[in-house]
Amino acid sequence: MGNALLRMIGLLSIVTLMAVDGVNATLLVVNRGQVMGGLAAIADEAAWLNIGYLSAKLLTFAWTPWLVGRFGARGGTLAGGLCLAMCSGALALPLGLEAAVAIRVAQGVCGALVLVAGQTLVFQSHGPARQPLLQATLAMAIVVVPVMVGPALHGWMTDAHDWRAIFAGSAAVAAL
Repeated sequence: MGNALLRMIGLLSIVTLMAVDGVNATLLVVNRGQVMGGLAAIADEAAWLNIGYLSAKLLTFAWTPWLVGRFGARGGTLAGGLCLAMCSGALALPLGLEAAVAIRVAQGVCGALVLVAGQTLVFQSHGPARQPLLQATLAMAIVVVPVMVGPALHGWMTDAHDWRAIFAGSAAVAAL
């Protein structure tokens, strides 16, 4: 029973990290104007926040299997999760555009590492009979959160607080 409980806690932790990555991915969907104002940037400059993030994430997908093979899925997931929490926390600080873009690049790398290493760890930890349920669970964090939950959360947080509060919340959740 203890082993099953540890696997469920691990699954919940990985799904939570993937959801945090999904919320982070949708930065400019709802609150583009607030981000531009907060960074004193025009639209083309602010777009680099997502360009850097997505480019780094896509490039990292290509070499993450090597990292997972070398350091293991558990180590990759842990490193990616810690990095994701730190990058999210850093984006909650009042930074300039250049620093924010650099952190978004690092955040994209960490997000890709969490996605690949986390899925690998989940599928290694559970038997083939549970794969369909696991895939559905991971899809909720990877697909549903960025499409449905992320924009709503961004809108609410931006209206109630500031766009940087999204990253403070992401950092707190990822650190757990």
